[in-house]
Amino acid sequence: MNTSPETPSEDGEPPSAARKAKTFLKKHRKVIIGTAAVVAAGLLVHLAKARQATDDTEGFEDRAETYAPQAPLPDPPPGPRRCARCEKAFDVEAARTEYNDWFDGDLDYDEHYAGEVCADCAVPDSEGLINQGRAIFMMNGDEDYDDDFVRMYL
Repeated sequence: MNTSPETPSEDGEPPSAARKAKTFLKKHRKVIIGTAAVVAAGLLVHLAKARQATDDTEGFEDRAETYAPQAPLPDPPPGPRRCARCEKAFDVEAARTEYNDWFDGDLDYDEHYAGEVCADCAVPDSEGLINQGRAIFMMNGDEDYDDDFVRMYL
């Protein structure tokens, strides 16, 4: 019996939305896990920066400006920059290309690193977050358990 999500059930009914969603999640699990891990890390960084901004403005009566929407980040200037992590000089365009090619477009350099981090730091950082997400899925039974992998990434 063919059990693809497009195959009608035995009673001739079209597949349910839940069945389609389950099949989609199984098929794209690694990308979803990696993206969720990177987004979670970005959210934590954003929250930490917001917390620091709040701490820096302690004592001000009007905090509306602190939480006002901010303009999008400008494009980083072309040419060499210093990596915020390893402090080596790097070219933003080359880092963007290397990172986006490494992840085949599943992750976007500008969305997560915005010209602040070189590809030599950004790629392993994102891979580590993806692997940490996979280890969590293994612990939850959503992926085949590999004890060595879980010990390495959790």
